[in-house]
Amino acid sequence: MKNITESLRANAPLFKDKKSLIESVAKELNQPISLVNKKFLAIKDSHTPIVFGDETPALNSKFKGLSESEIRSKHDTKFILSQVVKKLDKGLYITDADFIKQCDIKSHVGYRQMLDDPDFKKYKGRAGGITYWSHPDSIEKMKNEGILT
Repeated sequence: MKNITESLRANAPLFKDKKSLIESVAKELNQPISLVNKKFLAIKDSHTPIVFGDETPALNSKFKGLSESEIRSKHDTKFILSQVVKKLDKGLYITDADFIKQCDIKSHVGYRQMLDDPDFKKYKGRAGGITYWSHPDSIEKMKNEGILT
């Protein structure tokens, strides 16, 4: 079981303020807030103070990694689709198969269900048994003319 000091240090990067950190650690360890606050003040007075999430120490600046959007753009099918549909041009219709290839999502688990997500309904229509993707204005126009369903 973690002690209060270890838990304060481990959880500090997840919080931006003292109050939230102390309340969270007190709840996690089932300890009174006053005791956790006392430990926090003792750490604060030490030579190795607590570092909150928005106060990343300079030595961590050498670490490189991926941003949230970079990770999502590789693994989050809905995020990928959301980004691609924003770029669809008016008047240009892409078949379902070509759209999937261009999104490069075929290897993602559940990609087919995500294509049927209600958020993307306005970007697609069917004609002759083929699903087409396009800008919402273009899809709506063709649906109003009875060409797409």
